Amino acid sequence: DYDLIAALIDWTDKDDKITNLTTIPTKPSGSERYSVGPMSRSCPSRPVQDISELRWLPGMNAAIYNRLETEVHCGLENRIDLNYASETVLQALSSHIDPVLARIVVQRRQVAPYNSMEELSHLPGMSTAAFEDLSRWAEVNLKSPQAQIKASGVFNGIQCDLIAQIQRNSTTGSVDVLHIKEI
Repeated sequence: DYDLIAALIDWTDKDDKITNLTTIPTKPSGSERYSVGPMSRSCPSRPVQDISELRWLPGMNAAIYNRLETEVHCGLENRIDLNYASETVLQALSSHIDPVLARIVVQRRQVAPYNSMEELSHLPGMSTAAFEDLSRWAEVNLKSPQAQIKASGVFNGIQCDLIAQIQRNSTTGSVDVLHIKEI
């Protein structure tokens, strides 16, 4: 939605001018005041510090917010973990990451999780600009509550190799399997 994109740019840019995206053929948007219900606030012209701030953006609805809330982290302390970011999130982190490069990043970590940001710089198609953008907004967080495990075995004489995405359930203390893929 044009309004949402323009409002997010307006919220985070450093000037006090209303954002007009000339590359998108639709009505211009942006405002120095944002409203949610009867409440109003001025545009902060700074990075989004908390995911709840996205509720103020024109064009934001409950469905979009609920999806973003699980995939987007805000602030310097909550950077995107590249071992778990979706292809869509990777593309959103840099205009230099196209769908092919995002897929390469995801496919490489399915073989083994990234241990450092430096590993990304060696991927085919990773430009200096894309790597710099990822370094600004993302990290490799080895302390994540999620982990990826690889298992091999023989079942009825057939070799099986699996990768599982797991996460510790903080409520029950058990380990939940989020995703299993045969490789």
